[in-house]
Amino acid sequence: MKIFRLALIGIAATTFSCATIVSKSEYPVIVKSKPEHVKFSIEKMSTGEKIFEGETPTTVVLKAGDGYFKKSTYRIVFYDENMNPSKNIVLQPELDVWYVGNLIFGGLIGILIVDPITGAMWKLPDEVSIDLEALDKSKTSSIHIGKRKLEIVSYYDIPENLRDKLIPYKK
Repeated sequence: MKIFRLALIGIAATTFSCATIVSKSEYPVIVKSKPEHVKFSIEKMSTGEKIFEGETPTTVVLKAGDGYFKKSTYRIVFYDENMNPSKNIVLQPELDVWYVGNLIFGGLIGILIVDPITGAMWKLPDEVSIDLEALDKSKTSSIHIGKRKLEIVSYYDIPENLRDKLIPYKK
């Protein structure tokens, strides 16, 4: 009987996947702005498809995965009062810490098959917020994506001795 139980535990430990069980593959993401009631859209960058249009603040459910071992990347475009695109944020999932739990509980099936296929190996932030008033009125501003913070400054506010160290963005 002990051998049967040990075999059953061994099979369970190697066939389950940690992130799929404990975490999820779709996340509600709160999109906020200052001022409120700013129109925005969300575009899936892999296809260019516009998947949501709305007004801040709102919550949008987004998939973290975009296929086998691929994370979904989104562009959130904020519009001015004339419906011209004014600012945008790129939203990328990060590796879910529960995916690492496969090393202990999920085994190779969780690491190589289940979590990568379901997208549960990726995690999106709970909230995205942008201060459009500060972007328009000041020299610096910040965008918060989850717990990360991005500082935005004007090129001319960077000391001249540091400008030659800037790396141009290439799409």
